[in-house]
Amino acid sequence: MLRPLEPGGPARHVGPYRLLGRLGEGGFGEVHLACSAEVATADPSRMVAIKTIRGDMDPHPLARKRFAREIAAAKAVRSPYTAALVEGRADDESAWLATEYVPGPSLAEAVEHCGPLDVSSVRQLGAALAGALVAVHGAGLLHRDLKPGNVLLSAYGPKLIDFGIARPVGASALTVPGTLLGSLLFMSPEHIDDQRTVVPATDVFSLGSVLCFASTGQGPFNYADRGVLFHHIRLGKADLSEVPEPLRPVVAACLRPDPAQRPTPKWVAEQLGPPRKGAFGWPGPVLSLIAEHNRTARRLGAQAGAHLLTQDTGPRVAYSPTLTDGPNRSPSSTSREILVRPRPRWRRSLPAAATLLVSVSATVLLNAGSGDEVNGDSTGKPKAARVHVPPYGGEGHARDLGATAASRDAHPPNWSPWAVKAPSVTGPCALTGTTLICAGFRGALTALDAENGDTLWTRPASGPQPPTADPNVAVVGDVVSTNGPEGIAGYAVESGDRLWHRAPKAGAYVLRGADTVDGVMYSVYVDGEKNAEGREGPGLLVARRLDGDRKELWRVPLADGPQQPVTAGGRVYVPSGAGLMSFDARTGDRRVTGDKIWCGEVQVRDGLLLCSGVQQGGVRVLDAETLRELHRIGKGLVLTAEPAINEDGQLALAYDKKVHLYDLRSAKRLWSAEAWSKSRQGGSLYFADGRVILADGRSVFSFLAKSGESTVAIHRGLPSTSEDDALAPNGECLAAGGVVYIPLTDGTVVSGYL
Repeated sequence: MLRPLEPGGPARHVGPYRLLGRLGEGGFGEVHLACSAEVATADPSRMVAIKTIRGDMDPHPLARKRFAREIAAAKAVRSPYTAALVEGRADDESAWLATEYVPGPSLAEAVEHCGPLDVSSVRQLGAALAGALVAVHGAGLLHRDLKPGNVLLSAYGPKLIDFGIARPVGASALTVPGTLLGSLLFMSPEHIDDQRTVVPATDVFSLGSVLCFASTGQGPFNYADRGVLFHHIRLGKADLSEVPEPLRPVVAACLRPDPAQRPTPKWVAEQLGPPRKGAFGWPGPVLSLIAEHNRTARRLGAQAGAHLLTQDTGPRVAYSPTLTDGPNRSPSSTSREILVRPRPRWRRSLPAAATLLVSVSATVLLNAGSGDEVNGDSTGKPKAARVHVPPYGGEGHARDLGATAASRDAHPPNWSPWAVKAPSVTGPCALTGTTLICAGFRGALTALDAENGDTLWTRPASGPQPPTADPNVAVVGDVVSTNGPEGIAGYAVESGDRLWHRAPKAGAYVLRGADTVDGVMYSVYVDGEKNAEGREGPGLLVARRLDGDRKELWRVPLADGPQQPVTAGGRVYVPSGAGLMSFDARTGDRRVTGDKIWCGEVQVRDGLLLCSGVQQGGVRVLDAETLRELHRIGKGLVLTAEPAINEDGQLALAYDKKVHLYDLRSAKRLWSAEAWSKSRQGGSLYFADGRVILADGRSVFSFLAKSGESTVAIHRGLPSTSEDDALAPNGECLAAGGVVYIPLTDGTVVSGYL
């Protein structure tokens, strides 16, 4: 358990890090919670777990050799189920090793405080740990100390830690003669008899013991006398009587005394099944324990540097697991120069037309593959599910990201938190596979590797920037399209090569905004001359296919002051100075005009239309077919984030520093929950896998939609300052596979745990 530093204890700084608390110690080392010595933080995601050689062991001839081997082992293994290496120095005066800090209890602590896990949780735990062993063995290593104390539980799965006695397969053991390295209750027969004969199956034996412990609260060989313990281990006489029947065959197979008869980690993962889609299935008490670890880490960080917290700006941190300079990152990608300072993205009244958010829709498609491979292909290389996530929750801009947001199948295989500077990025972004493609002003596009933030390709801005044109991006198949000053163009997702182009509309019209549904882009143009004079002139609504012949389908004139279109249910909705208009998405025929219905933001779901961003405050709920007003919710309220609507007809609003959930049809408020936020621009509010998520420029907050209960308020290194809104969120974010991606207003893009 994380504890404060003891008075008179070790030095308060190690390498470039400032120690915050004590996490534990082992045979050779001590582990502390730490953050950058340059900038204090109360954000657990920007902290590290730093390991040093114990003072009384530093002169030991094997200590530094083992430490160097641990650094090499941690560097070699890359898996979402192992704690990532940040950096390490075995040759410093005081050797140290910094890894990703996992804010959560060990499996041992969780079982001690919460009791054995249920069958579903153990299945997910086992599949994840088996996946970790696939990565460890794939790197040519043996862990040799898989035990409950070396498995940390985070909100989105377990992490295998401590490669202190790991070694390459076939390498000599750094062991004092006559000693045993490892934990006796979780050792294999060959480990006990001769440590030189340990093999990958040795880790599988320990995995079986860990799963027995997780499901029963005790190991399979529970004997106090060492001689009796070793005898039962050698003979494979495991006590599995309390292991639930669905788990017993897998655990028994792992505990076979003959290493050659044990299954592979891949087989174990296949038998236990992939983790269920959605957040990792820990029981409620375990989630509470994870939240407690987060709170303790934040408290220690605040206590250690309260007077420096106002300087906690994220990208300035030199040593941070969430801010890395990958080998392929160009110097320009980390520049602090702000090329464009966008206007605030949340629209509070109709006249601020230029601040309307652009929404580009596509379908959310998850292709998890055949299921024959678990956590990798036949070579051990991790595989990513093919996932497509459009901006703003897709059709209708409901901001409901569904189960895909938390699905482990959609998790980027080698992801870890990151933050990069991409000056041309303003958002919105779209995710396809492991490629994050973000739009910028004047038709700019930037493709980032979703795993680490590396820039894959860029398309520079071009042409004059219409003052009211919002960036847009749409992915159809393997082509990403955007509408800008030079017209609509399509680029290859993989390379960024331009594949096709259609010139901009003839005449004096300039782009206002675009929305894409089912492969058709609906673009709103306004009179360029009047637009340049600051007046709201008439416009055009144009539909064009983005695949096939990419021909124009239809065009219709619009009233003065048309705004960003929204498409849903076969209709295109366009707010304007004359009211809200709806058109047939197939033919362009006008269906209904809602006179005196002025909307800054339009969202559509299940036959209801939400009109927000109005001068009267709150939201208006309309019938999507007739545009007849049904009722208002929160009249006079100033919303600090765009609303979100889920498939159950529930509406999430953010105001008065709280998140509120309403029944959209009855207007009844279901619950309210405190949400700490210092971002002056509010944040991004959306639904994801049965939860309400609020992401601001610094934090991600999570609430159960059914109750409003806070799950884990995870502060995951989303850079911000309390004095300058340049690092506020750009109003929207994406999430898939338990990972959130947020573009900030200075061009920084951050990625953290959802």
